Parts: sequence; structure tokens; C-alpha cells
Amino acid sequence: MGQAVGDVLSTIIAFAGVCITGIISVIVIKREIYSKRVIQERIKWLNTFRNYWGDFMSAWEAKRNSVNNRFEPNFDVKDYNNLMIKGEKARYYMISMLNTNTVQGNECNYLLKDYLKRMNLIKEIPINELEKFNSEMNDLLECCNRMLEKVWQKAKKESGENEE
Repeated sequence: MGQAVGDVLSTIIAFAGVCITGIISVIVIKREIYSKRVIQERIKWLNTFRNYWGDFMSAWEAKRNSVNNRFEPNFDVKDYNNLMIKGEKARYYMISMLNTNTVQGNECNYLLKDYLKRMNLIKEIPINELEKFNSEMNDLLECCNRMLEKVWQKAKKESGENEE
């Protein structure tokens, strides 16, 4: 009888150990899946933002250069207008993507969002305003790069990858 009780007790303890191990494994796997999903979404956000930023910068350069090139015979107004529309779409998408809920740590987001709200690629921009935007562009490029680097470092940290 003592042997049977010991066997039953051993079986119950083994079963409890298997259940606890199973529960812990499920929790760990769920966390890993969630973490990987967050990292994938962050990287997707980075790539999307970079694409929109490239479209915007391409349109900005065309707008800036059009002041001098508009009267050249090979200037294609239709291509220029399509590029401006693409740049405007990118501008609105970027505005919606930038987090400005809190000021702390989002200074670049505020600066970029403010600039993007003031910039309009469709309407004609007076030369003095064009020069003002142009002088701000270097600061914005640096700010955008810092913001993207911050998001990238956060994704790397979450993935557990060591800094290089």
C-alpha cells in the first residue's frame, strides 16, 4: 500500500511539473512571438517612413530646382506635377506617422511635423520662403536621421541584438 501511494504521489508531482513547464513554455513563447511582432512592425514603420521621406525629398529637390529649370524647353510639367503630388501624399503620410503625444524624447518628431505642416509642394512658394525652407532642410535631415536611428536602436535593443 505504501508503494502504491508513493507511485501515485510521484505521478502527481511529475504531472504537476509537466503542467508548470508547459505553462511557462507557453508564456515564454507568447512573449517571444509578441516581441518579434513588435520588432517587425517597428522595422516596417522605419522602411515605410524612409520611403515616404525619399519621395518627399525627391519632390522637394525638384521644386527647388524648378525655379531655375522651369523655362527650359525639356522641362516636363506633367512629370513635375506628378512628382509634387507624390511628395504631397508622402508629406501627409509622414505627418500621420509621427508620434507627438509626449514632448519628452520626441523633439525631432515635433520639428519634423511642424516643418511638414508648413511645407506645401503643390502651391507656388515665393523665393524668400523657398530659401527659408532650404536653410531649414539641413537641420531637418539631421533631425530625421536622429529620429530614425533612435527607432532602429530601440528595435535592436528589443530584439536582444548587441550594439555593434
